[in-house]
Amino acid sequence: MNGSEIRSKGAFCREKRGRFHNEKYYCPNGSNPISLDFLDIRTFGETEFLPGGVFKMQCPLWVIQLQLSGEAQIQNGDELHKLLPGDLVLAPPQVNYSYIVQGASPMTKYFITLQQGVYIDIVLRDILNHEGVFILRGCIALETQFRKIKEALLQHDICECSTAIYSLLFRICEIRSRTSRQNNFKMKLQRAVSKIKNMTTLETLAAETNMKKYTLIRKFRKELDTTPMKYIISMRLEYASKMLMFSEMNITQIANACGYNSPAFFIKEFKKKYGVTPGNFRKNTTP
Repeated sequence: MNGSEIRSKGAFCREKRGRFHNEKYYCPNGSNPISLDFLDIRTFGETEFLPGGVFKMQCPLWVIQLQLSGEAQIQNGDELHKLLPGDLVLAPPQVNYSYIVQGASPMTKYFITLQQGVYIDIVLRDILNHEGVFILRGCIALETQFRKIKEALLQHDICECSTAIYSLLFRICEIRSRTSRQNNFKMKLQRAVSKIKNMTTLETLAAETNMKKYTLIRKFRKELDTTPMKYIISMRLEYASKMLMFSEMNITQIANACGYNSPAFFIKEFKKKYGVTPGNFRKNTTP
């Protein structure tokens, strides 16, 4: 679609190209944002960041970005986070951060900028747990909402654009809430499984978490998409990996400490999870 076709539909397009990036901005006609009751949209865009690029970011507006493909890292202060397809980045106004593109493939993303205001500040700052950018994993389904916003903007359909943006914000809040519940559940489980040697049955885990056995099974399926016993085995083996790296206990002692009566069975289960035997794991991970 060329610029004249876009303008005829109610928006204008501005393209920016460089050695490591291609970006297309779809903006409302004129310099004013599209006003949607309690929030204003300034731009919608599509970005392709090429491998090797480092991009410093700062915007006076709220920015919501959904990564569609490729790998990258985002640097926010001293923190460095890996980004994968489906990750959503929420950046408050005036925050400095950088994209560092890795791998052999370009990174592509959608982004939308929103004017500061009472409604948007309340909704989005409620999601943030610090002053920098916020990364929400597992949001690839939100691509549908971004596409709807783009089409509504091109058609200059204010009603549809409003519906699509409010739907996007609602879905972001919903995913954030679900993720928080999952993290709280995982913390509770980790405290229980810290008593790892005795954590060998579903009944003992149910007792430690103060849940009935079948309630615990349903909770695992809903929040973690696994079974309690698979989780117990995974946690026991993760605990074993830490002991291999940081203790001088032998394999039999570690197997026993993790609730395995048979060292041979422990070795088999460990290799199934990590791809190597406990002995080779220790050689590869200790100085």
